[in-house]
Amino acid sequence: MYNAPRTLSASTAEIIGYSEWRPTGCASPLVWRGDDIGLGDKPAIIHLVDNSGCLRSHTVAETLALRGSVDAYGLGRVVSALRLFAGTGELHPDDLAAWREVEDEFPVIELCGRDL
Repeated sequence: MYNAPRTLSASTAEIIGYSEWRPTGCASPLVWRGDDIGLGDKPAIIHLVDNSGCLRSHTVAETLALRGSVDAYGLGRVVSALRLFAGTGELHPDDLAAWREVEDEFPVIELCGRDL
């Protein structure tokens, strides 16, 4: 039996918003939109858009905790920037600590050499 959604009125809801059903289990529900990794004296902020189209701002630690949900391009961009700025000493200490906790999960793979 089909259960129709309830209609809310202004008297029964504090916030009335638009809702859309989308399939769950998408491969990359968070899409990278930008960041300021290594570009200041404050902890970096990484901007990700969720499946609802909402822009979400996260710290490096939060983004790395969500790494399984971030699109491949965006995660690659974040990891590359963290690796670069960790090597030059330009990461904020909080960002560096978050990166050091997970950097072994992102090995550098040599693509050229004798054994190819």
